[in-house]
Amino acid sequence: VLDPPEAITAAGLAGDPVAMEVLNQFSIWLGRVAGNNVLTTGARGGVYIVGGVIPRFADFFINSGFTQSFSDKGCMSDYFRGIPVWLVTAPYSGLTGAGVALEQAFA
Repeated sequence: VLDPPEAITAAGLAGDPVAMEVLNQFSIWLGRVAGNNVLTTGARGGVYIVGGVIPRFADFFINSGFTQSFSDKGCMSDYFRGIPVWLVTAPYSGLTGAGVALEQAFA
């Protein structure tokens, strides 16, 4: 049994088929939620994937089911043409963004 998430990620990256499917399913669900949010908000400028989880398996993620599930929205699938998705791998990007926002607010 692989209990902590780090063990599942490590096993998936090492080729364990069950752990690989867990990572793929996580990516698929993230794609569905992100795509639904694009439709809900009318976003056209792009989506940023930020956080500590995805960068741990970025190469796997790029080749996962994320892209298809992100834009597979039936009659609304064409809406996703040209909408970019970025994977942010910079450390502390949230703090950096908060610093920029404060700087702009006090400028």
